[in-house]
Order: sequence, then C-alpha cells, then structure tokens
Amino acid sequence: MKIKFILILIVPKLMRWLNMSILSSEVENYFLNLTISTKEYRKKNNIKRDDYFQLLLTLQEAEENGKSLLSTVGDKTEEDALINQMNYAPQTLQEKDTKLMTDSCVTAQTLIFLTGGSDSVSSTLMFALYHIAKDPVVQEKSAQEVQSTLAKHGDLTYQAVKDMAYLDLILQETLRLYPPNPVGMRECTTPYHIPDSDIVLEKGLFITIPIRGLHMDPKVYPDPEVFNPGRFIGNNYKPNAMYLPFGDGPRICIAMRFAILEMKVCLAKLVSQYSIEVNQKTQHPFTFDPKSFAPSPVGGIWLNFRKRPKTTDEDIGKGDVLNTVNAVTAHCLCVFWSAERYPSTVEDEMAAVSGSWIVDSLLLVVLLLYLVYHIFTSTYNHFKIRGIPYLRPVPFLGTWDIFSKSVTEQSHILYNSFPGERFFGYFRVRVPTLVVKDVDLIQKILVKDFSHFHDQGFPTIEGDLLSMNLFNLKGEVWRAMRNKLSPTFTSGKMKFMFSQFITAGDHMLDNIEESFSDEPVDAKAACVNFGTEVIASTAFGLDFSKDNPQTKSFIKHGTNPFVKGWRAVVIMLLKLSFPSIPDKLGMSMHPPEATEYFINLVKATKEYRKKNKIKRNDYFQLLMALQDAEQTGDNLEFSLDGVDDEDSKINQVDYIPENIKISTKTKLMTDECMVAQAMVFFMAGSESVTSTLIFALYHIAKDAEIQARAVQEVDTVIARHGGWTYQAVKDMHYMDMILQESLRLYPLVPVGMRECTLQYRIPETDVVLKKGDIVAIPVRGIHMDPKYHPDPEVFNPDRFTDNFHKPNPTYIPFGDGPRMCIGMRFALVEMKVCLAKILSRFSLVVNKKTQEPLTFDKVSFTPVPVGGIWLNFKKRDQKSYIVSSPKVKESQG
Repeated sequence: MKIKFILILIVPKLMRWLNMSILSSEVENYFLNLTISTKEYRKKNNIKRDDYFQLLLTLQEAEENGKSLLSTVGDKTEEDALINQMNYAPQTLQEKDTKLMTDSCVTAQTLIFLTGGSDSVSSTLMFALYHIAKDPVVQEKSAQEVQSTLAKHGDLTYQAVKDMAYLDLILQETLRLYPPNPVGMRECTTPYHIPDSDIVLEKGLFITIPIRGLHMDPKVYPDPEVFNPGRFIGNNYKPNAMYLPFGDGPRICIAMRFAILEMKVCLAKLVSQYSIEVNQKTQHPFTFDPKSFAPSPVGGIWLNFRKRPKTTDEDIGKGDVLNTVNAVTAHCLCVFWSAERYPSTVEDEMAAVSGSWIVDSLLLVVLLLYLVYHIFTSTYNHFKIRGIPYLRPVPFLGTWDIFSKSVTEQSHILYNSFPGERFFGYFRVRVPTLVVKDVDLIQKILVKDFSHFHDQGFPTIEGDLLSMNLFNLKGEVWRAMRNKLSPTFTSGKMKFMFSQFITAGDHMLDNIEESFSDEPVDAKAACVNFGTEVIASTAFGLDFSKDNPQTKSFIKHGTNPFVKGWRAVVIMLLKLSFPSIPDKLGMSMHPPEATEYFINLVKATKEYRKKNKIKRNDYFQLLMALQDAEQTGDNLEFSLDGVDDEDSKINQVDYIPENIKISTKTKLMTDECMVAQAMVFFMAGSESVTSTLIFALYHIAKDAEIQARAVQEVDTVIARHGGWTYQAVKDMHYMDMILQESLRLYPLVPVGMRECTLQYRIPETDVVLKKGDIVAIPVRGIHMDPKYHPDPEVFNPDRFTDNFHKPNPTYIPFGDGPRMCIGMRFALVEMKVCLAKILSRFSLVVNKKTQEPLTFDKVSFTPVPVGGIWLNFKKRDQKSYIVSSPKVKESQG
C-alpha cells in the first residue's frame, strides 16, 4: 500500500491512467458492495439507525429529491462554526446543484471515516496513554476527573464525556507533540501575491507547512519537549497559526469533534478501570519509523495494566480485553483491525503493487517511461498557469513544428504567431521561452532595463572553451571582460591592423585569378580564405603566405571549428533537455582536435613573441598587452589608447548596472581565456563574416544597377585617396548600405536570446519574469515586417541611407545595448575590404547552379543557403589608379 501511495504522489496522472488505487480492487469492490447491500437492506426493511451511514443515506435522498443538503441535517450549535468556516470559501467554490452523493461517493466517505477514525485515532491514543503512564500526577488527575464526572452524571453520557476538561488538555498536548500529519500540504489554486514581498505563487505550486516544527517552537511553547497539559487551559482545541493538529480554515478536519469524543471515551474507560505503567519493552527515547506517514514509534509502545480496586468488568464494557498484569502494545489496544483479518503472504510482499510479478514488471517499465515523459513535459504548463498565450508543445520535442524549420524560418513563424499580442510563449524542447514581438519592449530589454537581462540566453557547456568567451560569459565576469576588451576594438586599434586586411584581400584576388576559368565559383570558397587569413593574422599572428607550413594546418582546423549537422543538434537538444549531462560527459561543440590545435597555437605564439621580443599590430598582441597589464596591476583602459567618439555606439556602459561592475584588477586573462577570446574572434570573423559576404555578393551579382553603383564608388573613393587606406574604406558609404541591407535580410542570429537575471514585471501587465526565464527576440521577423521596412522582400540598400549601422528596435543584426557585438566595426571593415577588392577587379553574375529562390539549411544555427551561392566572375578592365596595396600612413598609427 505504501508503494502505491508513493506512486500516486509522484506520478498521479499515470496512476489515474492505469486506474490504480491505494486499495486493491478486491477491497474496493467489497466496500462498494457492502455499501449498496446495506443501503438496500435498510430501505427494504425500513430500518433507520443513529449512525454516520444513515446520515449519508439521508444526504443522498435529499439530493435525489432536490432538497437543500443543509436543511436535512439539524442540531447545529455555535461550536459548529469552528469547523465549518465556510465564510472563507470563495464564491466560485460555493455549493452548486451538482449530484455528488453517488454510491461510490458514499463508499469513499465511509472508508475515509474508517481510516481516520481508527489508525489516526489509535496513533494519538497510544501517545496519550504513554504520557499518562509515564507521569503519575497526570494519570491520577485524569482518573479523579473521570470518576468525579461519572459520579456527577451517574453514567458515561455524552455530556459527561464533554465535561472531562482535563482529558481535553491531555489530548491537545498529545496532538501538539505528535500531530497525525506532521507536515501539512496545500496547493495554490490561483496566483497569490505573498504580502510584503515581490513573490507570486503560481497556480499548481505546492506549499508545505511544518506543523510539528511550529508545535515545537520554544518561542510559543516554552520547554516544548515537556509533556504539559496545563499549557492548553482555556483553549478547547481552537486552531491558530502555531497549533494546527487538525488544520484550520474551511479545510479543517470535519470529523475533529467525532475523533476527540472517540478518544476521550477510550481514555476515560481505561483510566477509570486501570492504573498504567510504561513497560521496559518500550524503547526510550522515541525514534520514529521513516517508512510511516504518521508518527509511529519504532518498537511500539508497551504498557503494564493493573486493575484498579472496587471495579467490575461491566465498568469496562463487554468483553475482558486485558489480563490484570499483562504487558500489551498501546497500538493493538486501540486499533480495531487485527492482523489476523487481513493476513499477508510472501507473494503479496514480493508483488508489491498488483499481486503479480509479471504485471509489476510491466508497471515498472510503464513507470520509467512515464517518468521520462514527466521530466520532459513538467515545464509545459509554464505559460498556461501565467495566463500567457503559447504554442502547444509536443512531448519530448517541445514546439517541434518550429524547430523542424531553418532558423531563418523559425524567426518568421515566431514573429507572425499570435497577431496582436506583444509576447507569447513556446518551448525549446523543455525550456519555456517567452517570445517578445513588441519593439518598445525589446528596446527596454536590450537597453533601458538591461540590468534585468544582462546575460545571453543561449545554452553553454560548462568547461568548454566556448563558454569562456565574451559572448557567453555572464554577470560580473562578463562585465569585467567587456571592460578589458572594449579598448581592443577602438578605431585606433583597427587602423593598426588595417594593412593585414588589405594583404588578405590581395591574396584572395590572386587565388581567384589563379583558379580563374569559365566555370562558376562558389561564393563561400572565394570569401572563406579571406576571412580565415584576416583572423589568422590578427588573432593568432600567423603569416598566411603559401610557403608557410602552418597555413594548411590552420585552414584544416580553422574552417571546421564546430561539430556540424545532427551531432550539433543532438548536443544542443541535450543541453536544453538535461543541461548537466553534456557537462558531465565532457561534450563539446568543438572537435577535440581543433580545440587542442588552437590551445597549442596560442601558447606557442605567446612564448615565441615573448622570447624574441616581437610585437605586431594585431589582436593577439592586444590580448597579450591586457594579460601583461593585469599581471603588473596597470590600468587596462590607459594601457591602450586610440578611443574616439564612435566607440560609445558599441560600448554603452552607461546601461550596465552598478551591481555587476567589478574591479578591473580581477584576474581574467589566463592563457585559457586568451584561447577562448581568440577562438570566438576567429569564428565571428571568418564563418559569420563569410555568411554575410556571400549574401551581399549574391545581391550585387543579381542587380546590375546595384553592382554598377558599388563599382563606381570603389573606383572613385580609391582614386580620391590614392590607394587602399582605412579612411578610403570608411568612406565607401554605399558599401555600408549594401551590408546593412544584407544583414537586414540575413541577420547572423535570426532569433536572439536574453536571460532574465533579475525579476522583471513586464510594463503595463501583471506578467512577472523570474530569474532564469529566457526571452527570445525574432530578429529576422522584425526585419521583414512591412510596417518598419516597406517591401521587405526587395533588396534595397537605399533604405539605409545615412544610417551607418546604428541599431534601433526594428534593426538589430548586431544586437543593442551593452551586449551589442563588440567586434561589429572590425567585421564591417573586413567585409567592406573583401567586397571592394572583388569589385575592383571582377564583375559578377549569378550562375544557374544557385538554387533560387533561396532556401536555408535546417540544421545550421545561422542562415546557410541550400546548395550554396554560385557566381560567374568576369575580369574587369583595370583603371590606371588601381595599384598594389601600399603600406599607408594610417596603418602605421
């Protein structure tokens, strides 16, 4: 029975589905048949008795005849108000004209009456008898009260038992020390705001009340371990916040007075006829059976009973239940069932639930499957109980119809769901995620209320190098790292590195020309080496010339920094479903050989430069400078110069809350941290940049007018500046417009994420986001909304005239606020150089191998066109002012 009870607590839905009950079907059928046959017998023979069953039959008849249930039972007194307390029951729960008193219901009420009136009552009685037996003063006082009351009333009448006030004190003190339910439970049925706090209890949440803990509080009950009936003088079982043996409110035990009367009669009978002593078989002090739901002393309570003088057997009642000096258990004395009536067998104990090993084994399998099901679906009521509209999840998969699409399509579906709603919910496997579509609310989340959402909402794997980079860092560590790295991306620092961009661009053109033919060119292949060389040079300090043996090795590992395809999807699904499993299994989004390669490369490069006192104008040198400054205690912000007015667009530190600002003296720049920053710099500067470049090249090749304007701008600007300078590339404004339009159509992160880090009430609503809740922003969905961008499917760079990559709530390819991409300008300069170099030497046409209209890879986390983008390159007539890339002054400082 206990196993069944535990299963009902753990998996109630499964037990209902299997039609399982605490009682066996044999016992259930017995009591149901007993109820029906007793009912029919009494009706047939017109028998009415003064018992509980007759009252239930009266209620059933009144219900069938349409009479008020309250008017059919009289004898109400003022004391009834203590138990009734229905004034506190909400109107929505008041009695309705519903047929309740079925035969099954009558059976259920008699069964609970039986169990509550036997086992629970006997438990309290044995503890009361123990303390009566243990304290001669208490025993003598109770015996005198019983004898004097019986003498006064002449018999053991209802009023006589009611007048035994000292027995009431004994029972109240017993119930204080040993409440039948030491831990009470309540379920929240409607959202409840805890007074004087910001905590809101949600529907379905369970509340635990440590009743015995309250009863043993010395602030309320001095010397709580002492049995002292006198502490309850004048109480008369009135519940309060610190005394709840029967509960309180409308849910107070309805049979409280019945149980008290029953226990008082039992005690009165015993103390009037016997003197009682504690037998040595009783184990002192008490320890309680951990398998029991109610207080049950290990070994039982054993007592010696001696007949009091001048009494007869009639004084006890029919039947001689005890010999004069036998030691008996108090529990057996008071319980009305005996083990002989319900013998157990070895088979019953082994087949704990159904009585059959085969059935139990099948039930175990079903239970395990249900537990898995429950784990996966336990969060699926998250939005329902908050009153937030949501997309229905599929068990084990979440909102699978979303995830079966490409990430670009996901953004569209999310944004177009629930028209007119500012936000709604969906499920990433098990993770409830709030989709925010309202651009004003998005602006608050990203910028104005950043203190509540300062962490990214993307899952990371603990211990993985990727989790240590700036994008994935959280809280104080992120703030400190951002503070250290911001100076490395200033305009001044990019001017130092600019010559390496140009060198990589020249190598790209040479590679295209060497492989030049009438065959179509894969746009990704044309650009990926450029991006890889830029990062290899600036982030890792590598010479990317063809005769360098490191080049081939770097390309091998650098072009495959992530695990791909379904393996990546499985790792991500595991991280969303069971976050600790990938961590404990040491899973990584990076191939181990690639991780090892980059770790060794960073350490070797650092040692080589220090040993040979080499300093280069690259990102790796800036990381080394940060590490040196940290070790020497120098001010990092002053150790790097070159900040200009444009830097405030990306920095936005004014929105970073004070509570996550920490000292720049915090040691962060370890070798592992350098590897993490260099790796994320590489991945963003090669893979992500290449993704944007191929879409920009596609639209340039597709639209002759756009291509002509871009070519004209490149030729004109280079001529005006006399070569490839940082300022020349910066002045290519139409190229900026092309990139902005490409990023509008194909943002690198089509669905952005933020994690709530501080409880947040959504403005103008009662919805409260709690710490740890995830918010999704459908970036591409917003970018394609015709309200903000007319004719959104049309590639029109002119819509970004004079914008210069300024984010706003309707255009956030790089994010916004303090979490805005720190390397945005680096990426823009890199992409402008690549496009300008290609257009300075080639004209482009889309080849028919390109699958149009474009569709996107479903297992990629960024927009990847299915089949790739293929272009025809045709060499242009060169102008006399197009010269080889010079070492310009700006690149020197």
